[in-house]
Amino acid sequence: MQDFVLADGRHCLVRNMAEQDLPRIMACVNSVAGERIYIANEGITDPERFRMHIWDPIEAGNNIALIAEVGPQIVGNLNLQIGVPSKRSHTAYVFRIVLKGFRGMGIGTEMMGLAAEMARERGVERLHLSVFSSNTRAIGFYGRLGFETEGVLKKQFVIDGKYVDEVHMAMWLD
Repeated sequence: MQDFVLADGRHCLVRNMAEQDLPRIMACVNSVAGERIYIANEGITDPERFRMHIWDPIEAGNNIALIAEVGPQIVGNLNLQIGVPSKRSHTAYVFRIVLKGFRGMGIGTEMMGLAAEMARERGVERLHLSVFSSNTRAIGFYGRLGFETEGVLKKQFVIDGKYVDEVHMAMWLD
C-alpha cells in the first residue's frame, strides 16, 4: 500500500485490488472506455466475464492488480498480466487507466512504481504494453518511465472514422 498527496492536495491510496472492488473497477474501466480514445475496450457489460478475466488470474497468482482510491472513489486501475506459459513468465503486460479529472496528478507514476517493484519481487524482468499512436500524452509518460517503442502496428484501429496505429512499448526492470 502507498498513500500519497496529489498535486491538488487530496490524498490517494494505491493498494492491491480486492474482489469486492470489481464493480467499482468495472465502472472505472467503462468510464475510460466511454471516452473512446484511450483504450481498445469498448465497455464491460458482463460482470461475471469481467470477474473471470480480472479476478481469476489474480487468485491463480498470474496477475498483479492495483487500484488507486481518492476517498471512496476508485480513480485508477493497473493490471500486470504475467506471461504464461513459463517461456514468457519473465514478462508482464501492463494495462493502466486513470479517470478523467485525475490524470496528470501523479497517480499513474505511483501505480507504475509500485507495480514495477511488485513485478521484480515475482521475477518479472520486462514490462510491455500497447498504446494508441494518437495518445501522445501516454507515449510521453511511458517514455519518461523508461519504456521504448519496439514496434508499430499500422492502422490497427479505427477511432471516429480515422485509422490509428498501435504502438508497442517495453522496458526492462533493473
